[in-house]
Amino acid sequence: MKKILLALATTFSITVYSQVFTSSNLPIVILTTNNNQAILNEPKINGTMKIIYNGPGVRNYVSDPANNYNGNIGIEKRGAYSSSLPQKPYSIELRDAQLLQKDTVILGMDPEHDWLLIANYNDKAFMRNTLPYKLSRKMDHWDAHSKFCEVTLNGNYQGIYLLMESLKRDSNRVSIADLDTNENAGIDVTGGYIIKNDYWNAGNSWLSNFHPIDHLNYNVHLVYHQPNPLNITTQQKTYIQTFINDFETALYSPNFADSLTGYQKYMDVNSFVDYLIINELARNNDGFKKSSYFHKDKDKLTHISKLKAGPVWDFDWAWKDIPSGGCIFDATDGSGWAHHINDCGPDVNSPGWFVRLLQDTNFQNVFRCHWEKYRTTILDTNYLFSYIDSNVVYLNEAQQRHYAKWGHMGQATGTPEVQPPASSFAQEIYNWKAWIWRRIVWLDANIPGHAVNCDFTAIAEQTNTNSNINVFPNPANNILTIQSTSLLKNNRIEIVDITGKVMINYNFTNTSNSDKIDISGLSEGIYIYIIYNNNNIVSKPGKLVVIH
Repeated sequence: MKKILLALATTFSITVYSQVFTSSNLPIVILTTNNNQAILNEPKINGTMKIIYNGPGVRNYVSDPANNYNGNIGIEKRGAYSSSLPQKPYSIELRDAQLLQKDTVILGMDPEHDWLLIANYNDKAFMRNTLPYKLSRKMDHWDAHSKFCEVTLNGNYQGIYLLMESLKRDSNRVSIADLDTNENAGIDVTGGYIIKNDYWNAGNSWLSNFHPIDHLNYNVHLVYHQPNPLNITTQQKTYIQTFINDFETALYSPNFADSLTGYQKYMDVNSFVDYLIINELARNNDGFKKSSYFHKDKDKLTHISKLKAGPVWDFDWAWKDIPSGGCIFDATDGSGWAHHINDCGPDVNSPGWFVRLLQDTNFQNVFRCHWEKYRTTILDTNYLFSYIDSNVVYLNEAQQRHYAKWGHMGQATGTPEVQPPASSFAQEIYNWKAWIWRRIVWLDANIPGHAVNCDFTAIAEQTNTNSNINVFPNPANNILTIQSTSLLKNNRIEIVDITGKVMINYNFTNTSNSDKIDISGLSEGIYIYIIYNNNNIVSKPGKLVVIH
């Protein structure tokens, strides 16, 4: 216990800074609206943005020339609850001289014209959003990149923000097909879609034909995100509504666990499991009822594109014990399932899909497999706390200005919490790390299922093998040799990790019966190799162990 408490502790000296803001170790964002016009909820008003960033370890001064972005923007307030707080969040559109959208690289993030400035008034640790987004990316899903920065608006210091990618369809964001208004039939109409469980109205949503299995008196509406409600066509609405209805029909059928006719026909299991892990780790109050996103790509000629969960989004009401009248979120011992949010009388009803999925022992086992795997890597507390501590050091100077500006450290502001508010940034970080530790202890003991067959060895049991192909050495280090009694040309090999992600896809071109593959880029671990013949039929699967 002493070791744990030492790992949780971080000590800082706090001084009160004058609000004369001249320089920072963080990037500086300078916003100016035309004639100091007040920013509205909508529409966007015209303004300019300058970003000053001189590189890692180099100080940035307000007086420096803008060297990362210097141009026109449209800007509006964003968010529901968060926009009611003193530090306002904003949506920003980058614009050229003619005030048209302009895709631009900002602070090393991929080029786009839509960006967010996320306020941290409700997150006194500043990382409740950045940590789950990082974990999601480590699980090989897209999730928003962000950069900490300090912001001024019309000459007034505004504190620490996250300059962040917005959630949208884009080749560099949610990489699914761009669905145009003229794509209304055949394979064209099948994707891509982003839908969400969120605040709804008659114009932006549709009513599901199903009720949550544990709350049959609840109605559920799903919201069109992309294409957005103003642009989505009638045919596209019909398609995505029908697809979700078919998915829910399979999910709630007596044979829902059947791998061919049940929910797996329509749903990407790995994405749903990883979404569940991240939102349950954070016991996210909003993760299963609001800001809950799903996406579907366009079908291929050979197969249906399945519904994927995510990206994960919006965690400023997560990682906390929230008074809820004896409901899930006020437990101070790390307990409770956030996906049972419908038990708490939510402001938006959850579809309850995860309640049903966890009635399937196969889904439970995948849940446990993924959890066990991540607990040895990105969900190890050493990894989590190292990430937090490195950002604490990075933010320690700026957080003093931030709290001098807003004056709410030590006060109960933003999300209500069971515990008294922390009196300092250091205590906030200590409390948060202690909360994470308690939550992980509870999840370790309570996640259902069994970690069996987690390395996909079942592939070999389900497929005919061909003893004429040898793969060696095994265990392998940097080079893998494939040898056959016949020519390898026009065959190919896939090497997949234990989550099913294809790590290597190599086509044999040698006019011989052997070839070598460089596997030095693979991390140590267990993989499955699958060799396909020229008719794309599996001719040799097996397990591969990589050591370095």
